[in-house]
Amino acid sequence: MKQIRQRFATNWIGFWDDWKVFMVVFFAALLADALSTIHFMRYEGVEAEMHPMVNLVSRRIGPVWGPLVGALSKAAAGVIAAVYFRRIAGFIFGLSSLISVWAAWFNLWGYRVYEPNIYVWWPF
Repeated sequence: MKQIRQRFATNWIGFWDDWKVFMVVFFAALLADALSTIHFMRYEGVEAEMHPMVNLVSRRIGPVWGPLVGALSKAAAGVIAAVYFRRIAGFIFGLSSLISVWAAWFNLWGYRVYEPNIYVWWPF
């Protein structure tokens, strides 16, 4: 545990200055995903959410707070992973941003064009 704390302390120094552009894009992508999820949940219902944790949380606290809590959780997990694995922080932020932007696109427009095959097996 001491080594983990030491690695975080070492990697934390200058992290915000080095990665602020990536983090702004990352947070904007998460916000777009959360807002688009709120939008589709208001029309389609919570049952349409594919992400298991966002689905569960949204069923408990509603279609507005659920996606917002999900976005905050994803942001915290992403920043923790990026600090710990600082050498690949750009990859972590970039890939996470890409996935969130794709999810926002899918929530607003993509579902009309593309239906993943996973829907056949999805339990929700």
